[in-house]
Amino acid sequence: MEIYGHKLNFHVFIVMEQREKRHEGIICICGNNLGVVSILLPEAMWQLYEGWEFKDAEPSDLALVMHRIGGGLLIVMAVLILLNVI
Repeated sequence: MEIYGHKLNFHVFIVMEQREKRHEGIICICGNNLGVVSILLPEAMWQLYEGWEFKDAEPSDLALVMHRIGGGLLIVMAVLILLNVI
């Protein structure tokens, strides 16, 4: 097989696919961990994302709920990517 005048063999494509799968696994683990922290500690996540901008500010109940929902969605997406559904 030739692309742009270079001969390529299928071994190159297999190695590239294996590297992509490793990256997917790392991304899924990080996403899953971030989602769990968002669900269990929404105040800490709010502080990391928005709270540092304000002095002596407290998150609203809606902000905490949104962080929990976002964490749940992040876990679902990480699992779906890990299962190669997305």
